[in-house]
Amino acid sequence: MIRLYLQSRYRRLYRQVQHLLRSGRFARLTRRRRDQLVQRLRRYEVRLSRMGMAAMTTAALFAGGVELEGQVQAEGTEFEVATTSPANLFKTSPTVALNDDGDYVVAYKTVSTSNEVAVYVQRYDNSGDEVGAPILVSDQDVYSYLLSEAAVAIDDDGDFVVAWQTAIDTGAGSDITGAMMRAYHSDGTPATDVVQVSDSTLIYVGQPSVAMDDDGDFAVAFTYFDPVTEVAVVNVNRYNSDGTDMGAAIQVAQGSYVYTLLSRVAMDDDGDFVVLHNVSNAGYELQAQRYANDGTPIGGGITVTSVPTDIADFDYGHDIDMDNDGNFVATWVDGSSGYSLYAQRYANDGTAVGGTVLIDQNSYYIAFPSVAMNDDGDYGITWMAYNFDSYSYNIYYQDYTPAAEAVGDVVEVTNSVSGLEANGLSFVAMNDDGDVIITWTRVSTDNIYEALGQRYISLTSSLEPTPTGAAPITVFPNPATDRLYLRDAQPGRVAVYDMLGRMTHQATLVGSQNSIDVSTLRSGQYVLVHTDEHGAVSTAKFVK
Repeated sequence: MIRLYLQSRYRRLYRQVQHLLRSGRFARLTRRRRDQLVQRLRRYEVRLSRMGMAAMTTAALFAGGVELEGQVQAEGTEFEVATTSPANLFKTSPTVALNDDGDYVVAYKTVSTSNEVAVYVQRYDNSGDEVGAPILVSDQDVYSYLLSEAAVAIDDDGDFVVAWQTAIDTGAGSDITGAMMRAYHSDGTPATDVVQVSDSTLIYVGQPSVAMDDDGDFAVAFTYFDPVTEVAVVNVNRYNSDGTDMGAAIQVAQGSYVYTLLSRVAMDDDGDFVVLHNVSNAGYELQAQRYANDGTPIGGGITVTSVPTDIADFDYGHDIDMDNDGNFVATWVDGSSGYSLYAQRYANDGTAVGGTVLIDQNSYYIAFPSVAMNDDGDYGITWMAYNFDSYSYNIYYQDYTPAAEAVGDVVEVTNSVSGLEANGLSFVAMNDDGDVIITWTRVSTDNIYEALGQRYISLTSSLEPTPTGAAPITVFPNPATDRLYLRDAQPGRVAVYDMLGRMTHQATLVGSQNSIDVSTLRSGQYVLVHTDEHGAVSTAKFVK
């Protein structure tokens, strides 16, 4: 556990300094601050080396290196959300937010045996342990059709905000719905009361979405429609970190009513944000609109995708996320002819980067994608699809590089057995290390609803050139067959990584030993990392 903790902290600090260097901000820091960051990195490196774990070296940040992308790996088994949740409650629609320290929160909905609906949130530390008891966010609602999942966002200090849709009692029955929110401090104490985001005169408000910047300021997007005029409107309300309103609601768009009233908001660390929404006028369109942190629009609306006619069942869910530089990625399902899941990445000026990426196709069913992006531009998408082999619905996940290249194979998050269970909506959160939390709802054949989650660790690693003072390593024969020899190698540890960043072999060199067995490796290119007894690291590439 200590090893994983140190490695996680080290990777986060390494990526932070790497980002400062790439953006040019490192040079603008005070000399004292620069020295502090470098010294912290070196202390981590020494501690990890003593534990026999090859670490990235500080020299790689300033002398270049080899950046490898690795597929995520499940950490432990799936977990039940909020194990101490009140009894006799179905838990469903868990959504998750993760910060760069690895702490995360899961908001979920409960339904009691008497059809009372409530929203809770459960806090977790970066080891995956529950922090405190579940927090009741909303009072219980006597109306059983609280229609959507709650939305949640968190900042690096651990402060978080929850937004949800609820029925509002007007005294004449439940004839309107509203968007609500509540902000919390990192220790779980409320920073605000329950706040109604939508105006009390609005009716049929769709599910809200929430995004938060690095200072804890946040925005809530929601859609409402008037069944008389059949006009749907997308609004965004902005709030300071203490929950005070930043001004009047921003009207993003309006159009004729379609069945899927869904808007999504994403925000960078400076508070600039983008809203993704559907609209139906002459045809059906999925549009994105960018905004500065003062709420002023940046450019015009961006048409992400469109169809020529008004097809109410075209959209089976869409989502958006943004990195710290304002780049963003949108994902959606086209259900107009079969089911196809797509993604499109955009630069911070709103221009499309590369072409539309086809993620999955399924003739039977695909729905409810969720996307998360980190500050390096890496992103991951999770979705639900029908599995023809098991005759069930499963949750899947795929990692992508900033260049929209798939990393590894599609990850099967769930593997339902035919006739036993079905998996509902899934949600994903990613931090700057590329670590991922995925949450989903499982519904059994006897209608028991469970909120579940799975933690994944990124295997992304940076392999550095030979640092100053370390002896260079020459390997032979190259290409290798059964054994790989290391010329002038000192006693120490050897790790072999494939080009996806996955460790495929490790060994310890003792005394005059100078070779390792590579007979079990598959054909391909590899990077060997040698760490001697003093912590000096050298690398060499070879082919099997």
